[in-house]
Amino acid sequence: MNTNVNVSIDNLQNNQSYYLSSDGEIKKAGLWQKFKCWANIGEARQQVRNLVSVIKSNLLDTVTYAKGDSLNEDFAKLDTTKNLKGSDLNRIIEKFKTANSDNIDKAQAKKIEGNIIENAVDSLLKEGLLEKRSAYSMQDLLQKSISQIKEEDLPKKNEAGKEVFDKETYTQKIEEFIKQFVDTIREIKEAKLPENKLNNYYLDYIKGKLFDDEGNLLNVSVDQFKGIDEAKRDYILSKIGDDIDLNDKRTNEIIDYVISKTKENKGAADIIMKSCQSILLNGANKLRSLDSVKKRIDAIFSNADEYNAIGQNLHGFRKTGIRILGYTEGKAFPPGFITKFYNKAKDLDLGPLKNLKATSSPEEMHKALFSLYKSLSEAMKSSGTAEEIQAVQEDRNSLKASKILFQSIVLLRMTPEERVNLKTVFESLNFAKIQNMYNELYDDYGYTDQLGRNKQGTVTTLAFDMANTNNILIENLEFLSNTNDIHTMNYEGPILVQEDKLGPVYDSLLDGTDEYISEQTDSYINDNFKGEFPESMKQLIKDKLKSETYDNTENKSFVPDTSFNNAVKREVGTTMNLAILTDAKRLGNGNIEDTSCYKDLIRGMSVTLPGGKKLSTDFETARDEIAQLVTSNNSAKYSGLDKETRQKVNLVLAMMSQETAKSLTIGIPVALDKNGAEPAFHIVAPHGQGDANAEYTLIKDEDGAIRLTIETTHHIQQLIVNEQVIEADPQSYIKQKLSYYISPSEFNRLGKLNLNDFDDTRVQEAMDQTGAYNGQNNKILNAGKEIQTEMRIHSNMKVEMEGNMKLPNQNIIQP
Repeated sequence: MNTNVNVSIDNLQNNQSYYLSSDGEIKKAGLWQKFKCWANIGEARQQVRNLVSVIKSNLLDTVTYAKGDSLNEDFAKLDTTKNLKGSDLNRIIEKFKTANSDNIDKAQAKKIEGNIIENAVDSLLKEGLLEKRSAYSMQDLLQKSISQIKEEDLPKKNEAGKEVFDKETYTQKIEEFIKQFVDTIREIKEAKLPENKLNNYYLDYIKGKLFDDEGNLLNVSVDQFKGIDEAKRDYILSKIGDDIDLNDKRTNEIIDYVISKTKENKGAADIIMKSCQSILLNGANKLRSLDSVKKRIDAIFSNADEYNAIGQNLHGFRKTGIRILGYTEGKAFPPGFITKFYNKAKDLDLGPLKNLKATSSPEEMHKALFSLYKSLSEAMKSSGTAEEIQAVQEDRNSLKASKILFQSIVLLRMTPEERVNLKTVFESLNFAKIQNMYNELYDDYGYTDQLGRNKQGTVTTLAFDMANTNNILIENLEFLSNTNDIHTMNYEGPILVQEDKLGPVYDSLLDGTDEYISEQTDSYINDNFKGEFPESMKQLIKDKLKSETYDNTENKSFVPDTSFNNAVKREVGTTMNLAILTDAKRLGNGNIEDTSCYKDLIRGMSVTLPGGKKLSTDFETARDEIAQLVTSNNSAKYSGLDKETRQKVNLVLAMMSQETAKSLTIGIPVALDKNGAEPAFHIVAPHGQGDANAEYTLIKDEDGAIRLTIETTHHIQQLIVNEQVIEADPQSYIKQKLSYYISPSEFNRLGKLNLNDFDDTRVQEAMDQTGAYNGQNNKILNAGKEIQTEMRIHSNMKVEMEGNMKLPNQNIIQP
């Protein structure tokens, strides 16, 4: 039941009409309120819809799992253009309770169990038998113990002619069971840990001894339990699996080291024991080296030191640190990361968060929570090196742990009373509405169709991340308040932007999206184009990245390097397609000396094969070497291959030419043109340097996929951007890289094609702007249209570009 709204679903009068007031209370509707609702004045009808949401949420809050899908349907039938009659509401409430009587009883039983377990844990803490930080582990153990009592065994009694749940009998039954189980734990503790309190890992060890794999409680004597050090070894061995040789000297040396480190730091010891599996085993479930284990444990100790140091000034922070290290299974943050996060969070203005109330508007709630969200994002950017931050963000547990870390600092700066007030905010109807809006924006593009792909994808991802981050904040608040009774409302309804006063929330998300895209774009430009690259060149790339003319998102979110790739891959892919099929067709027809790959290979083109071997510059030898790569047979000869396999070899050979490198030098400048018609920039190389230097790397995966990498380096004498000529120091350069992947199934399809059907004449006319395409722009787009569907190579590709430019002077020469 949501305590911040004075709603009782048990005392509504049949002959009265109701609405939900702005302060969250159910009130009887008088004549003026009824008139406002009838005439749709102010928020009268919204207050009726709010009443439906609150009653529905309170009903669902009484059960863990609700039967009867008709609840939404029943409420939907109510006429919310007028105040709701108590008789109509009582009918729905009674119907729900009847359909869910068993589930309501089970939910009440769970509350009884929770209260008894909480009292038992408090008693153990007061007796000094249990470490305070191990309270949750003890709760988990006691909860597992009462799982032996089947839900269908709930006692019943007759009350006013109805069979109802006998709470008193069940309470007595659980109390007796828990007392007996706790006595067993006491006995184990006194016998095996006379000098130590029960801690997290030992409780986990007890759990492993007392329950079988199916969760059944075993009859185990106290003698079968071991003392603290022996138990540590047994516990570790139970976690590292059956594939590790437990008699191996190296294994035991590593385990001995781990146990020795648990004696140095009590707080870190718990983490080491609970996370021993991830500390000792790598991703392949193989034992790590001793050096690797030492590094991981040293990192845990380093994090623990930071938590302890900050904890001297921030009460409760040590407890948070142990929780975070436990959540990440001992995977520590980079050195200094925690302290930098703390320094960012400790000076954050908490006024907007502290001033929130259960009756605050959706806009006020969003503004405070979005400010906290943005502060967290800013802290992340400046709390480590780019590589360290990327490692945190790419690991799901570490990313969530970073949010827990920042939010915990903020919450610990608040007083207990302020945290209680925040609890009422999260239980309010308006908070439920903004959370619902965030989720609806993510799930249904209909609300953002007018935005275009670029902004649409990012705003939905931002909304989803806001909802997720708020849920983590609620978890944090529950943890720091030692409670799990924050009952957020289950608001299910359409987003009524104007009527629910969500317009400012929506606008804020759009503004946040624009800001995010601009920041990401600027960061990408600054990271990849260093030195004195002219603003005209930078703006050219920025405009393309933000363009709506292509799909520039990845998993809905704007990612600049993905956007750049998506912006140019059509033009690069088309020129690659043309270059590969043209040469492969000529090779198949025996016109070897007419091919670009033949001319370039004999001139000494640099191609690296698997193992670092260089492709021969003798064409016949090179062709045999490619045949060996394609067939995975080191003795294969081109002359001995069947027709289909020879064509596969020809296709790979055709990739090794300056023409495929030109897919970058031609494709990227055209792609960056606003209209995709003509090159947006030109590079004039220093005298005598000619075309760009190109390096090729070719491999074949175990599954038969072909992977080609082409890297080009252009030294710059002049950079011509939108007809402006910028003189450059000859040390200036632009690097371009293409990673080109053809799947095994596509490679097999290409091998079966009749390449003589490829009309390269029409395609080349489009590229050369001759024949039918004489004088026409958009040459690459036109060439792509001329490539027959079956002749289009379906490849995955990634295109990258970076550079560094120095100016001999700041003059821009006009042509």
